[in-house]
Amino acid sequence: MGSKVYNAGGWGGTDAFWMQRSDQGQDFEIPIGHFITSPGDATVVGHASDGPFPNGFGSPYAIVQVHSGRFAVGNGEWYVGHCNEDVAPVGTKLKLGDPIARANNSLNAGRGWCELGKWDGGPHPMGEGDQWKGLFTPLIVKPPFKPLHGAPNASRGIRVVKLTRRLHYIHAPGGGPAGGGAYLDRSYVTFKTAVRKAVADFQDDHGLHVDGVVGEHTWDDIEKVFRKQRANRH
Repeated sequence: MGSKVYNAGGWGGTDAFWMQRSDQGQDFEIPIGHFITSPGDATVVGHASDGPFPNGFGSPYAIVQVHSGRFAVGNGEWYVGHCNEDVAPVGTKLKLGDPIARANNSLNAGRGWCELGKWDGGPHPMGEGDQWKGLFTPLIVKPPFKPLHGAPNASRGIRVVKLTRRLHYIHAPGGGPAGGGAYLDRSYVTFKTAVRKAVADFQDDHGLHVDGVVGEHTWDDIEKVFRKQRANRH
């Protein structure tokens, strides 16, 4: 929920490696645990391995063919190095903003980053990254999604408030089986039984796995429906 723009290199430290490094690709700061997202319509066409840390990109890292947007140049295939967790499976169809892979403690550096570069199935000469520096800046990544759920470990706080307000807007008036705002009361800062029921009704309506838990797909669908209904009502 929420994305942030990061520029190439530039952690701002004194180590020149982190200031603005380009070799075969271009390096970006990505906090550990955050996802690099797709720059347009794309397909994960392969996984690759460049040796175990600390000797390379690690395994697996994604090879992505980009079909639209400014990254769709040449054959449109890019490698996503140093991001080795939750890598999208080969064959995955991506839309703009969909997660490709999660940054981890690459090279045991204590910081996460991603290197993007053109992929041609062979070795890349040092310095090629300079060709793509302008294309890569800026890059959008997003934090990991924390599911919202009820008892016994009920979620609380502003994210639950935002969720219930959206559910209320979507379901009222007469917008869904949950009805109006019965679950939207003074205690809606906590994910309680009525909110779970409204979420489960929404999941059932939209062909999602019905568990009453707001995972990433459920949240994305709620956001899409909320924006669509708000646009239609104004």
